[in-house]
Amino acid sequence: MSKWGYRAFAIDIPSNGTKALPVTGDKEAVQWLTKLIRTLSLSNLVIISPSLSGQITLPYIFQLKQKQQLIRGFVAIAPIGTDRFANDYYRQVNVSRERIFFV
Repeated sequence: MSKWGYRAFAIDIPSNGTKALPVTGDKEAVQWLTKLIRTLSLSNLVIISPSLSGQITLPYIFQLKQKQQLIRGFVAIAPIGTDRFANDYYRQVNVSRERIFFV
């Protein structure tokens, strides 16, 4: 990806509720990911979210409303927690439909 001018990060999300990731709910998940994005000075993101990372990324994606220009794409690969959110949450996401994938 770097050959094409992109920066790629593989974030190893620690287990929930540990000192490294004090995430026990959606609010904390959003705060953690927001801080990570700011710390790394990221923009124009394509978030690829496999499995357990759905606990962090889904709440973040659903709260974006005014900041959706940060996200260029979202790829969810069998994320856990999708059943926690009503269809209305998924409909409100204003990322170009061709850039949201659930696998």
